[in-house]
Amino acid sequence: MLHDGVQVASLGKVTSYVSSGLLSSQSYAFVVRAFDATGNVSGDSATVTATPLAKTTSEQVSGSFKRNALSVDYQRTAQAGALRGVASGTAKGKPASITLTLKSAGGTVLGTRSGTNVDVSATAAVAGAYSWTISGASGVAYSLTMTYMSA
Repeated sequence: MLHDGVQVASLGKVTSYVSSGLLSSQSYAFVVRAFDATGNVSGDSATVTATPLAKTTSEQVSGSFKRNALSVDYQRTAQAGALRGVASGTAKGKPASITLTLKSAGGTVLGTRSGTNVDVSATAAVAGAYSWTISGASGVAYSLTMTYMSA
């Protein structure tokens, strides 16, 4: 098995191969050379290219705001990559306004949106702690999905 022109494995009798340690969003080229029992080696196969997808992790949380607790913080550790939060609010079965804010570990606001359905996206430049703060009026129920896509 050749990976970007370098032999990475001598596999024996197999029909598949899994390559590890690849970075997402980077293209890789693979070529196979076959050999028979007497050691005769074939020419290179056609080149196959592949680009691994980013690893995506999603988490959904929900709750409601009370008179003395009009905001909730969710702190999560994320690898460098894309961060996205999608949230909605309801009160008595009708859409209700909420605010969603994403901050870095240092407290820098990376994004904020207000409305009944909000979508906040940003890029985590480095791995670390990030916090989502969702807030709304007393009696408002919320649903928040946090998604992390690592490189």
